[in-house]
Amino acid sequence: MPVALEKNTFAQGQVSKELWARRDLAKYQTAVKKARNMCVLLEGGLTRCPGTRFVAPLKDQSRIGRYIPFRFSPTDAYMLVFNAGVMRVFRNGGEVLSGVSVYETAIPYADVDFPNIKFSQSYDVIYISCKGYTTRVLRRLAHDNWTFSVFYPVEAPLEPLNADVSKTITPSSDTGTVTLNASFAAFQSAHVDSVWRLDEDDLSTVPLWAAGETVGGSAYRRWNGRIYQNTSGSPLVAGPNAPTHDDGVVTSGGGQVAWAFISNTGTYVRITGFTSSTQVTAVVQGRIAASILSGTYRWSEAAWSGVRGHPEGVFLLDQRLGFIRDNQLWLSRPGDYTNFEIDQTDASALTLSLVSPDGSFAKIAWVGASGIIVVGCAGSEWIIRGPSIYDVLKVDTVRAIPSGSEGSCPHEPLVFSGGVIFIGNSRRKLHYAVLDGVGEQLTVQETTLFSRDILLGLARQLAFQRDPNRIIWVSLQSGTLVALTFRPDQEVMGFATRDFHNGFVEEIATIPAADGEDVELWLIVRRTIGGVTKRYIEVMQPFFRPLSEDASTCERAWFFDSALEYNNPSTPVTTLSGLGHLEGQTVGWFANGRLYGTAVVASGAITVPEPVTQAVVGLPLPYRIDLLRIDLDAQGGSSRLSAKQARQVGVDVVNSYGGYVEVNGGYREPLTQSGSALLGTALPAYTKTLLVSAASPSDRELNISIYDDRPFPFTLSGITPDIDVHGG
Repeated sequence: MPVALEKNTFAQGQVSKELWARRDLAKYQTAVKKARNMCVLLEGGLTRCPGTRFVAPLKDQSRIGRYIPFRFSPTDAYMLVFNAGVMRVFRNGGEVLSGVSVYETAIPYADVDFPNIKFSQSYDVIYISCKGYTTRVLRRLAHDNWTFSVFYPVEAPLEPLNADVSKTITPSSDTGTVTLNASFAAFQSAHVDSVWRLDEDDLSTVPLWAAGETVGGSAYRRWNGRIYQNTSGSPLVAGPNAPTHDDGVVTSGGGQVAWAFISNTGTYVRITGFTSSTQVTAVVQGRIAASILSGTYRWSEAAWSGVRGHPEGVFLLDQRLGFIRDNQLWLSRPGDYTNFEIDQTDASALTLSLVSPDGSFAKIAWVGASGIIVVGCAGSEWIIRGPSIYDVLKVDTVRAIPSGSEGSCPHEPLVFSGGVIFIGNSRRKLHYAVLDGVGEQLTVQETTLFSRDILLGLARQLAFQRDPNRIIWVSLQSGTLVALTFRPDQEVMGFATRDFHNGFVEEIATIPAADGEDVELWLIVRRTIGGVTKRYIEVMQPFFRPLSEDASTCERAWFFDSALEYNNPSTPVTTLSGLGHLEGQTVGWFANGRLYGTAVVASGAITVPEPVTQAVVGLPLPYRIDLLRIDLDAQGGSSRLSAKQARQVGVDVVNSYGGYVEVNGGYREPLTQSGSALLGTALPAYTKTLLVSAASPSDRELNISIYDDRPFPFTLSGITPDIDVHGG
């Protein structure tokens, strides 16, 4: 007697071959062998992955491109495209124009540097770090007006203070552009654009400010790293409060002392020109104290320069701007992204160097900032925090805590409110680092544990498509994509694969769609057209939704890649043109929600057999689902070694049409629906249980596959085979 076995969730998605026999695992019941060109839904079903829309070719298709997403608001976003020495701007699905021309502006980066670009956005500004380059600031002034400038911290990070009294630096003046003369070979040409600091080496010339002291009419006093002068013109008694301003004149105390800010005891200078190893020109940022003009051995070299190296990563945390390089991390003062001066105040900047407990070098691969700082290194994970996760990071209380040993490759992780998703150092694992409730420890979970072969193509890039299905897209070095539907609180972490006919994905990024409902996945896809390498900007289309839930049809389904749409209700056509980017390719077409076929693009066009008012044309995108083998447990034991058949299969679909079912490699059986569409109307999209009578050969393994290469929507929410078990 046949036994019906119901399967109504596929939340684990595709699992590795090593688990195909592990019926003892709970996850076996929610997994599949293969989910090709499918995605796991948050509800646990599998839905067909949408195709892509062709947007534009890269300016120079022989060269690679790089995306920088710019998200100003949920409905105002841009995709910035670096290619061939320029940046082009895309908004609302198309190129931004300046007049009648495509807007573009020059970029400072070579193609080889694109993988090293790291960025972080603050309102209309993007900070960009890249190995071998000074940090840049990219500003949006208008849709067609963007500017690059060098990021010059006013109070820059510094190397330790020099203590060798024989090595002095002497400035030629106290303000403006000056010459710096060194008593030794201090400078290199690569120091240009770096910021140094000169400090007084003799503090005896200016007494310390004291409350209640009678101060001469033009006398100087120092306080908290600043020098002030009494400009009242006569001796006056200082009040109880020390001067703290850093500009102009402030009157204080009963004696009404007019304290004029003169200079800091230490002053920052930016080197602007190289003359020799002992002489450079520099711009003074403020005023140099008088005692320094005779030379000082208390100077600090720039921590960032062409000599020491520039920052190689950038991030934002709690109104602070942060940078990384090698095993070092810098954080600006709160609210002041250009100030990296360190003191003992709560508002001090921070500098940290990570050294592993075994004394090895902790090379930083990424930083994830979400309330606290999580750092991924080549062989470890760290937490950087104060005494508690609620405390401000201070010089004397900040803690760098090693908290994991998985290791990471260089990439940009994905930061969530509950943790960080990152790629392991082998590029074959994906990890989820979650902070515990008190912020003391990271729990690092391998999300690929049950799908260990899913990243055999080696992961290189991540992008998060929050809406509608919370999918983490993983770009592989093999040119394909992996989709991880990620909702761990609902026990949904399901993998699926996405490949491309005549396509190799080189770059991915996401931005909000113009309507604010969904998030768009943008791709740079390399294709070979007519024997020539082409690189196209493409956008994955929204997941299929019927135009009407009450009378759902297949209208506006988009299951082709690099596709374009014709949509003009008032002008029926039989020639669909504008397809020059697919010249010579065999494409599929789907028109008016009911007509479909294939054709070869010639002279940028194809011909369809009857006039249509709406059509999508592009490269084919077939899908396939292979279920894990099905066995039964009964009183007499498992059916594992018994021959089995499934002559009937119930398939639960949602807003779907078409598809084929194959059992044990037998004949493919169409997923037929009762009823039919009226002549000339769109095909219906069904939500129901479809019963298939399968010509099923008998086999010890009961395997069921569902697939189609036609352009119809398909979502699988459950399957129920009637299983016949034969002895022997």
